[in-house]
Amino acid sequence: MTRSMEKILNLAVKAHKDKNFNDAEKLYNEALNLQPNNYAALINFGVLLKTLNRLDEAKENFSKAIKINPKIELGYLNLGSLLFKLNKLDEAETNYKKTIEIKPDYAEGHFNLGIIFDNTNRLDQAVSSYSKAINIKSNYSQAYNNLGNLYRKLKKINDAEYNYKKLIELNPSSAEAYYNLGSLYNDVDKFDEAILNYSKAIKLNPNFTAAYNYIGTIYHKLYKPNEAIEYYKKAIKLNINYAEAYYNLGISLNLIDKSNQALENYRKAIELKPDYAEAYLNTGIVYQQLGKLNLAEDNYKKAIQLKPNYAEAHFNLSNIKTFDYEDEQLKQMQKLSSNNDLTDEQRYQLHFALGKAYEEINKYEKSFRNYVEGNRICKSVIKYDIKRDEKIFEQIKQNYFKIKEFFLKFSKQSSKPTPIFVLGMPRSGTSLIEQIISSHSSIVGGGELNFIEKYGDKLARGIDEASYDNLLDFKNKYVQKLKNIHKDNMVTDKMPLNFRYIGLIMTVFPNAKIIHSKRNPAATCWGNYRQNFTNKRLISYCYDLNDIVTYFNLYKNLTNFWIKEFGDKIYNLDYEKLTLNQEVETRKLIDYLGIKWEDACLNPEKNERSVKTASSKQIRQKIYKGSSQKWKKFEPFLEGKLDNIIN
Repeated sequence: MTRSMEKILNLAVKAHKDKNFNDAEKLYNEALNLQPNNYAALINFGVLLKTLNRLDEAKENFSKAIKINPKIELGYLNLGSLLFKLNKLDEAETNYKKTIEIKPDYAEGHFNLGIIFDNTNRLDQAVSSYSKAINIKSNYSQAYNNLGNLYRKLKKINDAEYNYKKLIELNPSSAEAYYNLGSLYNDVDKFDEAILNYSKAIKLNPNFTAAYNYIGTIYHKLYKPNEAIEYYKKAIKLNINYAEAYYNLGISLNLIDKSNQALENYRKAIELKPDYAEAYLNTGIVYQQLGKLNLAEDNYKKAIQLKPNYAEAHFNLSNIKTFDYEDEQLKQMQKLSSNNDLTDEQRYQLHFALGKAYEEINKYEKSFRNYVEGNRICKSVIKYDIKRDEKIFEQIKQNYFKIKEFFLKFSKQSSKPTPIFVLGMPRSGTSLIEQIISSHSSIVGGGELNFIEKYGDKLARGIDEASYDNLLDFKNKYVQKLKNIHKDNMVTDKMPLNFRYIGLIMTVFPNAKIIHSKRNPAATCWGNYRQNFTNKRLISYCYDLNDIVTYFNLYKNLTNFWIKEFGDKIYNLDYEKLTLNQEVETRKLIDYLGIKWEDACLNPEKNERSVKTASSKQIRQKIYKGSSQKWKKFEPFLEGKLDNIIN
C-alpha cells in the first residue's frame, strides 16, 4: 500500500521532533522523491540538515523552497538563520527583512532582525525590533529575555528588570530567567537580591555552574572569601573544566593569604584556557606580593603579549621595573594611550604608568602631565567631594567624648591576640614599619585589614549609639577576625586610615599598641598624588592636589587631638629618622612593643611574607635614604600647592 505524501511528511516531522534523525532524513527524501517541489518538505528537511551541521545542503533546500514559493516567509527566516550561523550578517538581515515585507506581523521575523541589530551594535533598532515581536506575540519569552539583556547592556536597569520579571511570569521554571535577573542585580550591587535569584536558578537547575560561580564573586566582593571559596568549589565539582571558577578561586585564596593554592588554581585556569590573560596578570600579582619580581614580570609580559591593550597589566609591570629611553613597553603605552576606545579605568592606569616611566627617564614635565591626567580621570569617575571627609572628621572628634565614657569599663580587659595598629597617612612608611616588626618571631603581619572601619565606623561617627553593648560587640568581632590570622601572637593591622579611629581603638583595646608613622608632609602628599591606589573608595581624596592638602591638614589636626588625649601611648615614628638611623630607631620601636630584640628586624627586606600594598616592591629592598626628597623634582610644576600643609 502506497503511503500518501501528507502521511510521509507527518512521519518525517515526528521522527525529526523525536530526534530520530536517520529516520527523519529517509522520510524527507521519500517525500521529496514523490514531490520534488514541495516547499514545506524542503524547508523542514533544510532545518534537519542545519541541525546536522550540513549547512551547504540546508542552504540549497531553503533557497529551492524560496524559488518555488517567493512568498513563503518561513523559507527566508530559516535561510536568514543559517546565514547568521555562517556569520554572513548582511545577507541574514536581507532575508529577515524579506520575511517582514511578506508578513509585517511576523513576530519571529522582527525577533531575528533584532538579533542582527544587537550583534551589529545598532542597539536602538534592536530594542525596536524585540519590542515589535512582543507587541505581536505577547507571550514571546525569548524576546523578553533578549530585550532584558539588551537593556542590561544599555544600563537601563528598570527596563531590564521589567523584562526579566515578565520572562519569569511567563516561564517560572526558567533557571536562565532567574540567573539573568540575578546578574542584573549583581551589576548594580544589590547583592541580597542577586544571591536570591541565583539560588532560585540553582534550585531549578542544580547543575547551573555559572550561578554558583557568580554567588562566589558576590561573597568575594562582600569580603567573605571563605563563603566565596565554597561556591567556586561547588562550580568546579560540577564542571572540572570551568576555567573562570579556578581563576576566581585563586583570587579568593590569595585574599586569605593562601598564595601557593592561589597560584595552583591560576595555573589550572591557564591550562584550560591558554589565552587567559587575566590569569597571567593575577599570577604576576601573587608573585609580586611574594617578592618574586622576576616571575611577576614574566607573567605580566605574558598577559600583555596575549592582550596588547591590557592597561592593568601595563600598569602592574611598570610598577616593578625601571624604564630606560628605548624601553619597548614605553613605546607600546604611548601608542595605546591614543586609542579612543579605552575605558576611563584603562586610561588612568596608562597615565599613571606613563607618569612613572617618564619620571624614571627624567622627563619630569611629561611625567607630571600624565599624573595630572590620570588623577583627573579618577576624580571624575569617583565624584569625590572633600566636604564629605570634613564632615566625617568632625563627627569622629565630637562623638569621641561619648565613647570615652566607657574607657574604665574596658580598661581592665585585654584581648588576645594583641593588636598592633600601624597607621598614618598612606605613603608615610607604614608598609616598611609593618615589614620591620613582622620580621620578629612573635609578630604576625596582618596587612591592611578593613575591620575597624567595617565594624567601628558608625560607632566612631555617632551613627550607631556609643553604648557598652555596641562597643563590646565591635571589639568581639574585631578580635575574632584577628584570631583567624593568628590565635596567640601579636598581629599587625596596617590600615593607614585607622588614624581616624584612634579614640575608639584606645577605648576598647587598652592593651593595643599604636604606631603612628610620620613622614615629610610634602613627600607624603606627593606620594598620594602619584600613586594609583587600588581601593579608590577608601582613599578617594587623593586625586586632586588641593584635596590632598586639605585632607592632610584634617589628618594632622585629628592626630594632634589624639596625641594630646593619649600622650606616649601612641608611638610616633619619624620615617626620615628611621632611614637615617635604622638600628637606633628600630630598637626604640621594638622596646615600645615590649618584646625582646631580634636581629631579623634589621633586615626587613628578607621577610618573605606576602605584601599586598602599593609598597610591595620597595619593602623588598634595603632601607635607603633620600626618598622623601623625590617630590622636589616636580616642584616647578606644582604652583605652590604643597606650601599650605600643616607641619
